[in-house]
Amino acid sequence: MSRKIRDKFHNIKKNKINNNGKDNNIIKKYNDIIKNESIGNIIGKIIFIILSIIFTILITIVIIFFTSKINYKNLLVDGKANVSEWQNNESKLVSLKGNWEFYWNNFVTEADIQNGAQPDLLVKAPDVWNNYEIDGKKLPGFGYASYKISITGIEVGREISFYIPTMSTAYEMYIDDNLVSSCGEVSKTEAGSKPEYRPKQVNYTPTADHFDIIVHVSNYSYARGGMWYCLYMGTASNISNIRELIVCRDMFILGSFFVMIFLFLSIYLSRKKERASLFLALISFTAVCRTLVYGGFLINYLFPHISFDVIVKMDYMTLYWFPIIMQLVLYEIFQDHIKFSMIKVFIYIDVALSIFTIVAPISVLTNITKLAELMMVVISLSIYSQLYDVLKLRKKYAIVMYIGFTVDLAAGVYDVLLQASMVEFVVSEFTPLGLFFMIMLQAYVLARNFTASIEYNEKSFIEIKNHIENERKSELKFLKSQIKPHFVNNALNTIISVSRTDIYKAQELLVEFSTYLRGCFDFKDIQDLIPLEREIEFIKAYVVLQQARFGDKIQVTYEMDDMSFMLPSLILQPLVENAITHGIREKKTMGNILIYEISHTNFVRIGVKDDGIGIDKERIEKLINGIEQSRGIGVYNITSRLQKTYGISLQIENIKEGGVDVYMDIPQKIRK
Repeated sequence: MSRKIRDKFHNIKKNKINNNGKDNNIIKKYNDIIKNESIGNIIGKIIFIILSIIFTILITIVIIFFTSKINYKNLLVDGKANVSEWQNNESKLVSLKGNWEFYWNNFVTEADIQNGAQPDLLVKAPDVWNNYEIDGKKLPGFGYASYKISITGIEVGREISFYIPTMSTAYEMYIDDNLVSSCGEVSKTEAGSKPEYRPKQVNYTPTADHFDIIVHVSNYSYARGGMWYCLYMGTASNISNIRELIVCRDMFILGSFFVMIFLFLSIYLSRKKERASLFLALISFTAVCRTLVYGGFLINYLFPHISFDVIVKMDYMTLYWFPIIMQLVLYEIFQDHIKFSMIKVFIYIDVALSIFTIVAPISVLTNITKLAELMMVVISLSIYSQLYDVLKLRKKYAIVMYIGFTVDLAAGVYDVLLQASMVEFVVSEFTPLGLFFMIMLQAYVLARNFTASIEYNEKSFIEIKNHIENERKSELKFLKSQIKPHFVNNALNTIISVSRTDIYKAQELLVEFSTYLRGCFDFKDIQDLIPLEREIEFIKAYVVLQQARFGDKIQVTYEMDDMSFMLPSLILQPLVENAITHGIREKKTMGNILIYEISHTNFVRIGVKDDGIGIDKERIEKLINGIEQSRGIGVYNITSRLQKTYGISLQIENIKEGGVDVYMDIPQKIRK
């Protein structure tokens, strides 16, 4: 609901209270507004999704147009291909897509054909044999068969090469009854068959100007069987270039995905709240798994003993989880505008499908391909619905996410068409490239958000730094303000009074007063550290001025183990002033003050002890926390400075015999 409508709603509520006569009309108008907005939003989403589908189709058409420019010729007609024209221009590949002779439940040989063996069908290949019909009945997925074509117009003795993609699910390829390639183990029985996916290149030198290609295929694992990808013929260098292109492409993409996984996980582990990084790492891992079981099937080289079942189940699991993780990324980036409820439903469905995938046999699992594809379509529509919401709000980077997802979806649509033999492309699937493009865009969005976060933190840091600097200046100003006018006035009056009777004593007091003033003003930073000796010098000047005023009533003793270590300036003098003002001066008899420093193994204790009137126990905590200032200046201020410098607090204890002991324990390991 827009802000304008919300304001109207609040006005309606107000009017409902203050103007009961118009309640019904106001509520009706409000409901109409909500209804119209909901209908408009639904219509907008439908139009957006339709336009997105059209955009996806256009990108798919662009991919098809691009791949159609690959140099290959389709010379196969009715089971025969005359390649004499091709041999005059060997820069192109020969596509063996077309009509093949098909022998169901029969592994034919050249001898069988010469003895009159007839094909059951002339079929279009590549395709799965489940789509073929014999005697009006579609063939089952399990079984075995032979495919045959004849190649003519070959130059004798000139080496040629074949690129053989995967077949469902095992094959043997013969040229004039010579076995030139095999993958898995073909058999007439399930027990003797072994499935395998491994694209291959085969080189062959013809001994005649024509030859027959016979391919035996058996399948007892997958729900669909047969020659489902196109074979290509060309020169050895051309086919090698194609294979190297596929492998290099997959290796490059895999390396990029592994770098992204490391990068995203590093970001997540350093900033756990950046869950988008975790989901991007999971998307990258999903892309790694999918790339391994596509194209050049690098998984067979990385894990030579991996089973066929694991490869197929990895294929299906990545199909389930990729769109869900994509939704989670969107949710983390735009979570204020995307509802999690629908994502949760999809997660439950994916978990159920994953459990089914793990426990189900391959023959059963591969029967739900349409269901998995339908699930992906539904989730894709849901993603477009979510993207519509954030695009409508003009959220930053929403258009980038939209383009990335649409390009990846178009690559997936192209691969579905490729697997359905509706298009052909010797460099195989586009899904890994689509994933790479989309993840790169998502990485860009994450990087921009991360940069914005860093810039925000830097700005906040500068603001905090300025705040601390201002606080420091205020504290410095406060400390300097502790030289109270009445103390200066009293000190000067004392000096004047003494000068009438003892001019030399007055001169000494002026020197001490000068020392005191220099100690108050001769530092520029609250964090400046000075030797204890200098702090004591400042205190002595203050004490001399007070003794000149109060006479023998104040006796001060100094006990120091080490005068060389550093401590914050003006950290002790306020304690001495408090001892005189609130401890000794209120006492009728003479008072004693002890200023001491004692070095221990783990800490140094520095304090001021007096035998004055003491302090109520309940007031001590109030003084330290700054709740009460009546004890004198600086107690809370000193505690605050000790916390910042050493992480310790000022301690105040009443002495049993009378008086107060105020001290600080500075740990030896951080003693300056």
